[in-house]
Amino acid sequence: MKYCFLFLAAWIGLVQAADDKRERIYAAVMLQTLKVGEPVWLKTGKQKFLNLYTQTEQQKSLGTAIILHDQGTFANQAPLIYRLRTELPQHRWTTLSLQLPVLEDGAPDEDYFKLERQALARIETAITFLKNNNIE
Repeated sequence: MKYCFLFLAAWIGLVQAADDKRERIYAAVMLQTLKVGEPVWLKTGKQKFLNLYTQTEQQKSLGTAIILHDQGTFANQAPLIYRLRTELPQHRWTTLSLQLPVLEDGAPDEDYFKLERQALARIETAITFLKNNNIE
């Protein structure tokens, strides 16, 4: 029984909880300031997360770029993510900027490795969303 406990304790140490409150704050800011694109709420398990979808301005799209932000930031972070998300559609690319899980402000970089499963689940959910909506 003690071995089972040790295994469980070690496994729990590998799982890091994302900062849901911080994500909700980011989502509120993005919704209030969104001028280009549209909000798309996706869900993994019980958790909903906000993403920003922007269609190309051209007749035919070259495809969709899934944009991933840096750790600790958000799906409309200026200047880089915002510019990619809003300028690629001017060049025949549709974009879907994902909100990846974040930790509390100031969390060590190595703690973000523990969010890998959550991040991958969100990427898979985004791909499924695009396929289900016939978006290349």
